[in-house]
Amino acid sequence: MRGLADNVMATTHRLSWRENVDVSGGVQLSVLTLWGLFVVVGHLISEYRRLPWMVIRVQPAIVSAALGGIVFLAMLVALRLDAAPGARSGSVVRVQRVPILLLLSAVATAFITRSIIECLLFAWVLVVAWAAGRTASKRIHVASEDATPSECITSVGIGLSLLILITTALGFAGWLYRGVLYSLLSGITLLLLRPILTIIGELRGACLGPAHSTNPEPDGFRAVGISLLGALIAMSSVSALTPEVRFDALTYHLAAAKVFAERHRIVEIPEMIGSYYPGSGMVLYAVAQVLSGPKLAKLFNFGFGLLTLAVTYVIGTRYFCREVGTRAALIFFSLPLVFWASGTAYNDLSMSFFCLLGILLFLNGAQGFRSGNLYYAMSLSGLAFGTALGIKPTPLVIMALLGIALLLCVRRHDTVRPGWGLIALLVLFSTSILFSFHWYLRSYLYTGNPIFPWLNSLFRSPYWTRPDMSLNLSYYGMGSKPLDLILLPWNMTFHPERFVEAGSLGVVFLAFLPLLPHARNPGGAGPWLFLICGGFLIFWIATGQNARYLLPVLPLLAILYSAALVRFCKERLRSQRLPRRIVHAVFVIALIEQAALWFPLDDTRFPYTVALGKESDADYLARVHPVSKVWAYANEHLGPETKMLSVVNEFTFFSNHRPIAYSYFSAVLAARRPECFPDFVAADSTYQNLIRCGYTHLLVDRSSPYFTSGQFDHTVLTKDSFYETYLEKEYTFGDVSLYKVRKL
Repeated sequence: MRGLADNVMATTHRLSWRENVDVSGGVQLSVLTLWGLFVVVGHLISEYRRLPWMVIRVQPAIVSAALGGIVFLAMLVALRLDAAPGARSGSVVRVQRVPILLLLSAVATAFITRSIIECLLFAWVLVVAWAAGRTASKRIHVASEDATPSECITSVGIGLSLLILITTALGFAGWLYRGVLYSLLSGITLLLLRPILTIIGELRGACLGPAHSTNPEPDGFRAVGISLLGALIAMSSVSALTPEVRFDALTYHLAAAKVFAERHRIVEIPEMIGSYYPGSGMVLYAVAQVLSGPKLAKLFNFGFGLLTLAVTYVIGTRYFCREVGTRAALIFFSLPLVFWASGTAYNDLSMSFFCLLGILLFLNGAQGFRSGNLYYAMSLSGLAFGTALGIKPTPLVIMALLGIALLLCVRRHDTVRPGWGLIALLVLFSTSILFSFHWYLRSYLYTGNPIFPWLNSLFRSPYWTRPDMSLNLSYYGMGSKPLDLILLPWNMTFHPERFVEAGSLGVVFLAFLPLLPHARNPGGAGPWLFLICGGFLIFWIATGQNARYLLPVLPLLAILYSAALVRFCKERLRSQRLPRRIVHAVFVIALIEQAALWFPLDDTRFPYTVALGKESDADYLARVHPVSKVWAYANEHLGPETKMLSVVNEFTFFSNHRPIAYSYFSAVLAARRPECFPDFVAADSTYQNLIRCGYTHLLVDRSSPYFTSGQFDHTVLTKDSFYETYLEKEYTFGDVSLYKVRKL
């Protein structure tokens, strides 16, 4: 307290912080520590008041802590055994054992969750993509100490882009057969056998060879950070290898992919509005279901989470330093939102990975204005962004921000030709459009709107009669005024339920917000990252404040925060070991707090009972989604001639009968065949519509918000006489019932 009082007195006497670094560093350290602890404790109290029942979730907390603790201690001990006494700067940590430890953790998880085949298929696809990407991008030379991880992640990303393009072409041609896909992977493997053997040799050498690359850190945080990161990966992998329970995945990501896989081609699905979105992610999930099943699709998504983690490390290391890369990776993968996204079959992580890969390739190309490989690098960046645009249209915002930054950068350099930036951007945008326009053309040909149903007041598709689903999602978030933008870190930390998804941003971004001005990196990538994050954040807050829509820029924010942390320690605290350890103690406490709150809250987030074999997949799904039990009954007992109308339950992935969902998800089919969607107002007309359209069964989910909110109170669906006269109950589980339409 006396030291804090002395520092405060020094600052009140107008002592320059630059003249007395120790005083300024002590003041900032005290403020940062108190603020960080206040945020952590306040967040704990806030979460307890919002979810007071979380204290009874003891069992998942014990299981997750045991799993993460074992991995953490194993990796920490291995890294400490590799540590050797260094110079005055501290210890030297060799990380050659990290790949082996992560591989052993992956093997153990595969055995525990009974996912050995899926993990082997995923590894095969990854190695093939790595070899293909290395062959395609061999002209790019990265002359820096991080060339190996940068080359690795660049090659894998480019290879995956090429594989997605090839499988998309197979889907449009109607060749999505298991034999064709296995032949494709086998053929590429034989064609690229030499690069694949080289990659395997490099991996073996990196794991078992002598430690040529070292990384001295004065505070020894590298070993702790890598070990904690390994523990978080191990815990999040449990939800990635268990059955899917999330809404969008069961409604169209996996559901549309299932239809593609069954039809062996990319087809129109008018009863599924999400099938008109850009479909590169759905094609990838269709390939996974053809090769193995939905578990492989979730594993692909989890793999994209790991790749996003890797590219975060690469950008932080290449454009700042290794310390920044390690901390940025740890910040990103400790976010509850990332835990949530890694355990689903959504497409946000895959889109985020290709966006980050495009940014990395763009920055690599923009480093040298007169490099011979400049336009080649821009074309590869366009390939990555084109793949991202094939998943969602939002990467256009990031591309526009990069274009603005590039033109400003060219204007500041007198030695660069004015047309250089325009040509580079022309290469970037034309390449990205070339590899993504087919999805928007497909949507336009089917609906008249290339981004159906968004911005329909502009494109005016006849198949969307509801209010315009433009970019005005005012029911998300907490406002879009300037004050709301300032309060955004606070609101997203303490009011995550207002930002839709189950995952929040945790406490790290708010706890270390005072350090963000230290992230400046003049002449480097810092201004570029600030521009991308700031511009995208303004776009996000003015359109749809859904937490997961921020995933493309969260890795960049993590890099900026870690850069601020490292710069603060180097400039303000210098070689003072105790203050630096205090900063990292607050940092680790914040990371552990936001991760520790995530896993015990709900067993749908951490389904350890399924992973440990204490509960079957069917029982788990029936407990979480009772409709899955009803669909399972229909799949087993009803024939292929069955035609079902599912009233306000869109989880059609569970069904093998291609049911039609009675909701806005079937907007296209409803516009084309309105007689197939009864209004349920009059019993006689409803029955006639059901018979006229050939419906044999009706599924009614009374747990749906449409029923609980009273929207159906005026319809015959709430009257027993309708069911007694026209329907015959066939199966019921929970609040979900399957009825057979009578033949009167």
